[in-house]
Amino acid sequence: MSYSTDTHNPLVIDQPVVLTVLKAGALLAAVSVLVWFSVRLVDPLLTPSAWLWLATGFLVGYLLADLLSGTVHWFCDSFFAPDTPLIGRTIIHPFRDHHDHPDAITQYGFLEQDSTSYIIIIPPLLLALLAGGPDVTSPTAVFIHGLLFAFAVGALGTNLFHKWAHASRVPPGVRWLQRRGLILSPEAHHRPGLRSRGFSITRTFDLGSVLCVTCS
Repeated sequence: MSYSTDTHNPLVIDQPVVLTVLKAGALLAAVSVLVWFSVRLVDPLLTPSAWLWLATGFLVGYLLADLLSGTVHWFCDSFFAPDTPLIGRTIIHPFRDHHDHPDAITQYGFLEQDSTSYIIIIPPLLLALLAGGPDVTSPTAVFIHGLLFAFAVGALGTNLFHKWAHASRVPPGVRWLQRRGLILSPEAHHRPGLRSRGFSITRTFDLGSVLCVTCS
């Protein structure tokens, strides 16, 4: 992947066709596994207490996705340089460049703005599926499966939520979620300064920043 600049479009991604195809395949695989997982998750035999454990797992899993997104953002803003071998151009540079051209993300297609978040959810979901799905008699199993599902949803949508926070117009349903802090809102995300307290790119609550500021 290469980048070019001009006065009207500060950051244009020139993504090879092969890479686009690979990303599309990975995205299709991730969504397919997530749908399969969700079908297996909703068991008609779930008791009221099991549904409570499932809901708790959803909450913890989504907060975990928020924590991970904030921690990765903090790390890439705070350590290494854009020219660091191996990780500089592919990982560090996009985060640093985003601070220079914050609205360029709105010009990207979904497969251009994201390269890893939907790939990392495949292994844990597959492992859970191969294990046979949740044992409805085990609160721990139901909780873990709920956690995995919500974490996958948060990870899958992280960069899309981030893009929506920079967009001048979003669908009404998206704005409804933003106003309620369920996904990142423009008001929470648009803070001045490179290392300001606002690292999370999943939710308004910004759990990632709580840990990162504490560790700083």
